[in-house]
Amino acid sequence: MREFLEKKGIWIFLILVFVFGISMLFFKNATLDDDLYLRETMIMTEVLRSGQWIGNYAVGIHGFLFKLPVAILFFITGPSLIVASAWNILLGIISLYLFYVILKKLFSSNLWALAGTILLFTNFQFILAYPTYMRETPALLCLLLVMYCIVFKKSRWLLGLSLLLLLDAKEYVMMMVAPGILLYIFFSEWGNWKNIILENVKTFLPSLVLILLMTFTTLIPLNTFLLSTLGVTETGVEYHLRHFEPEIATANLSSEQQKQIPTIETPTEVEEPSFLTNFFNTILLYIGKLLYPYSFSFLSIPKVIFFPAFFTSLLLLSKFKKQKRYDLMAFTFMLFFYFLIFVIKSSFTRYIFPIAPIVFVFSLYFLRDMVNQRKGFLTILLATFALTTAGMFFEEEYVWQKVLLNLTIFGLYFAYLFLEKKRYLLKTLLILTVSIFSFSVVMYFFYARGQIYQYINWGRDYEVVEVMEYFEKDENILLSDPGWDLLPLVYRKDTDFEPEFRWELKEWVPRKEHLQNLGNANTYQFVYRNEERLRRQVEGYDISRIGYVVLEGDDIEKFWNVDWLELEKEVSLKNKTLFVIKVLEL
Repeated sequence: MREFLEKKGIWIFLILVFVFGISMLFFKNATLDDDLYLRETMIMTEVLRSGQWIGNYAVGIHGFLFKLPVAILFFITGPSLIVASAWNILLGIISLYLFYVILKKLFSSNLWALAGTILLFTNFQFILAYPTYMRETPALLCLLLVMYCIVFKKSRWLLGLSLLLLLDAKEYVMMMVAPGILLYIFFSEWGNWKNIILENVKTFLPSLVLILLMTFTTLIPLNTFLLSTLGVTETGVEYHLRHFEPEIATANLSSEQQKQIPTIETPTEVEEPSFLTNFFNTILLYIGKLLYPYSFSFLSIPKVIFFPAFFTSLLLLSKFKKQKRYDLMAFTFMLFFYFLIFVIKSSFTRYIFPIAPIVFVFSLYFLRDMVNQRKGFLTILLATFALTTAGMFFEEEYVWQKVLLNLTIFGLYFAYLFLEKKRYLLKTLLILTVSIFSFSVVMYFFYARGQIYQYINWGRDYEVVEVMEYFEKDENILLSDPGWDLLPLVYRKDTDFEPEFRWELKEWVPRKEHLQNLGNANTYQFVYRNEERLRRQVEGYDISRIGYVVLEGDDIEKFWNVDWLELEKEVSLKNKTLFVIKVLEL
């Protein structure tokens, strides 16, 4: 069996992952921001169809390189969330195989590599993003390309191109790992300042060129979020600096109740708290962030996995330096700075996901190498146990189930440390237990709240494609939103989207005057409040018909009995009803 897994295990696993991904497309529903990215891709297709280049249009707000292949596919298929999600599934499978190759090089073992790949796949955020069009998957792939270039000692130019791809895929991830890359180059070229400068230039020049082209030319589509971090927009960097304020950065976003860590209260008769009180309260707030479930849990990377990996990377750093393992030093620096920025900046569950491959690398080192340093292994376990136990006080749902899951993993850790003759079996059991727990959590989420739940109750994408059939493509409509968000705008090819999304460029930026909007607005959101407001919307947008989707159990507003509206159709759909209302002459 072991020999079979060494030779065929990865291929069987990837086939199963592919089948799982394709199966999940059957339950497809827009999630988080993937419909926004889909709209940008649709606009990209329409711009190219008109014979223009995409540089001046609103297609690069969330990167453009990984959307371009999908935009080209849309020439054949038309805009489709399923097609876009299938592209991400392909990128996800490539990412898993690339991680396997990296682990195989690091550990010289197919089984260790397979174990780490399974851990990555079964991570909650991986599976959550896997059958979607979210940016997490391209960002993961790009970070793995960066890791590949480091482990296999590829040229700095290739490393730089990988960082450029990461900058386009998810700009903040590149910024969070950049300090670690700088330190990696510094230590790998130690003693030669000329090489340190030259290698840094090679590594970061491609990204710098991309930013310059984006700012001063019409070649690269505008990423307003990226430029806002550089102070090129009207608001400067104020928006981002606010996210580093302790009160904002440490807020517990796990639930509406928002259990917070206790702080030192100032007596009412004292006007302002002392410096020491403020200082200790700030420290307590950041400790709280480490404990809150929205930071580290089975919804991201559980504390029982993250902290052993993080502490292992730091404890083994001196060993890596002596062995001149600059690749592992690079991973340590990248993980450290990513973790530091994650903690001091406003962030939550899915923000930690892109660094997951490095976390799982050191998870495996914790099991393989750190176990030989019994004192260090035990110290890490006790520290992690203390953090995990304290974190349980901030859990609000399924508390006892989470206690049981964590105790099971801790039990296996301790058994792995003390039962030396059973380590191979316990290692296998430990990795499978973590993987099964993580997979079970995300599948329960899909069923209880996620895409499977939405499909069972409302149909695929709330049956938006079926609803669109009741409206002409060239008519202006008002449409309610039962949960499909921007999907109607995508399927009706509403291309009215401003390139300066959320942030306006400063007046001196040369390309500002060249930005364009395709226009063609045809779909507007309908929220009925009163007849007068509805009439203003209808007149202002030149509306010909209204689509009012009522979910089962909702109150039905009888607004269409006014003399300038006429109920045209009443269509029964899955647990909802579509009312098609014709606007008569006003």
